[in-house]
Amino acid sequence: MTQWHDIRTSLEDTVERFARVLHSVTDPSRLAVGQWTVADTAAHVREVATLNSTWATGGVPPSEYREAYEMAATAAVDEVSDVNALALANAPERDLHALAPLIQERVELMLYLTDQAEGSELVSWLGGLKLPVSAVLAHTLSELLVHGRDIARADGSAFPITADQARLVFEGFLVPLLTASEAARFGGERSEAMKPVTCELRLRGCAPVLLVADQDAVAIEEPGSKPVDVHVAADPAVMWLLMFNRVKPFGPALRGQVRVWGRRPWRLRRLVRLLQTP
Repeated sequence: MTQWHDIRTSLEDTVERFARVLHSVTDPSRLAVGQWTVADTAAHVREVATLNSTWATGGVPPSEYREAYEMAATAAVDEVSDVNALALANAPERDLHALAPLIQERVELMLYLTDQAEGSELVSWLGGLKLPVSAVLAHTLSELLVHGRDIARADGSAFPITADQARLVFEGFLVPLLTASEAARFGGERSEAMKPVTCELRLRGCAPVLLVADQDAVAIEEPGSKPVDVHVAADPAVMWLLMFNRVKPFGPALRGQVRVWGRRPWRLRRLVRLLQTP
């Protein structure tokens, strides 16, 4: 099976699971992440599914998302919160039983219209980045996984993220994002303020890679090509949640899910901030 096939299959399965969680929520007014309620978080996922399906297929967004779509086309990563706020203001639907099918329909449309694609076709994405269409679908998968977990936890239930799903997000989305030619511009102030760090990342089930951050860009190289500041070995799902500030490092470290070592391990903080994705 190809990575493209695996991303599509996982996305199809995950959106169905996400919809079931929305239908089962008992209190949509509970806080799920930051100041967003469960209902707000679901509305944000609808935004992501709508904009990503538009970018992936070259279509036109629904009228309530056109302003956000236009803003998103030139946004830097630290301006994405403004895009999200605009989208939430312009699309007021918060009924979870209405949002669930709207999200499913958008993801199903994206899957249907990309069914004959190879996955490597470049499309314009957030901030004008040129990414393979497979990366846009992998980002959608990431949002469903992370926010599905947010919503489930707020409601007292579970939304597990498997290592295989997280691996697809790392390899299918994060790697293309970091290696995109416009990545430094999209990084904005984060890229400008970046200080050098070299990190060897070993995720279970993934080939080890060397992340070299310097001069407002991140390069991905073969391990052994440069001296390493910090080594990280981790379960992919735990690492993804750490990058989104959904879990604290102490617990995973005690359980052996994350190990950090090297001559300058404190430099990992620099890289984590840079790698936090929209």
